[in-house]
Amino acid sequence: PQSLADKASMQITGIKAAPAALQLLPPHISAFVQSIALHGDYSYEYQANGQLLFSQHTRINDEFSLSYDFTLAQMQQFWQYAKEFSAMSPEEQQALTVSEDYVQQVMAKLATGALNSGNITIENKGFIERAIGMAAEQGQAPDLKTIQGMALLNISMLEPLPQPMKDSLTAFVNKPEKLKLTFSFAEPLQFEQLASGEPMPGLETPEAMIEYANLKLTAN
Repeated sequence: PQSLADKASMQITGIKAAPAALQLLPPHISAFVQSIALHGDYSYEYQANGQLLFSQHTRINDEFSLSYDFTLAQMQQFWQYAKEFSAMSPEEQQALTVSEDYVQQVMAKLATGALNSGNITIENKGFIERAIGMAAEQGQAPDLKTIQGMALLNISMLEPLPQPMKDSLTAFVNKPEKLKLTFSFAEPLQFEQLASGEPMPGLETPEAMIEYANLKLTAN
């Protein structure tokens, strides 16, 4: 067994649905799924100061992508546990993972960490329109204009959301090209506090939480 590396990356290219699976689908859905190829880049890096960086970029053809980057803080205990686990033999790992204590141990180590900052980005180059169009042609979903109208109505009813964020969502719905969410907490958000479900003092309202997280939403 080898200990977990502090830095690693992985790439996947051109994953497609198996022919046997396609045969189980209705012809129109089978043709749509057959046109899809999945690509992805994934990486992580653990730093000496206890920060853990995660990055993912997943693409469907050249039509759609979902990317995220997260920075976690205070991850020393979790990372040490992960390295110890990776250094075990397969038999030892199997025995631990089926034990009653395993999940509790992982969650306890994870609870000592915190979320620092991150971003999530969606980029669309016609895939959303193509997917909705296919479903609408078969009578399985409303057409794009109807879905856009419903989405715009829901956005207008999101009272706690600041107007700039509503404007960004509206712009994306009207022209679904790119939507990016970024956040950077004034102080790292403790996972233990998140798990408790208790609101942080002074952050009981959505408006206060948005400000604390420096939450921003931009479109196109």
